Amino acid sequence: LAASLVLGTLFGLIPVLTQFFGIPVEIRYGPLAAGKLTAAAVADGEIWRDPAFWLAFAGVAGATAVNIATSLICTVVLALRVRGMPARIRSRVYLVLARGLCGRPRYFLLPERDGATDKPLPVPEAAVTRAGEERRAGGGRR
Repeated sequence: LAASLVLGTLFGLIPVLTQFFGIPVEIRYGPLAAGKLTAAAVADGEIWRDPAFWLAFAGVAGATAVNIATSLICTVVLALRVRGMPARIRSRVYLVLARGLCGRPRYFLLPERDGATDKPLPVPEAAVTRAGEERRAGGGRR
């Protein structure tokens, strides 16, 4: 709780303090921006009718989505490299993930329901077999 309070205070005060010294600084942090929109909506009951409010809302949602996607992409790339996967296998994994995301985005974004009939994404058998063979042969990076 204390860390959240300190972080919130710093995010709120840094732009004000730097503006005092003539340095314009903006902190574009998703929850902070969402909090500002919520405060604006509560303070002014008519803001819901303003198209600029909805554009700001869409901007915050879009920036949050890009932030999450970037984090996940970096995580997958790093995990595959750390595991010593050859470039050929990594490219196949990226292809399967991209096809799955384009074909069934719900699978990546929403939790599975109990009794769901969705099948897991297919992983090419050749990718799994070759990765194991190359590791046993010492072909992977360490």
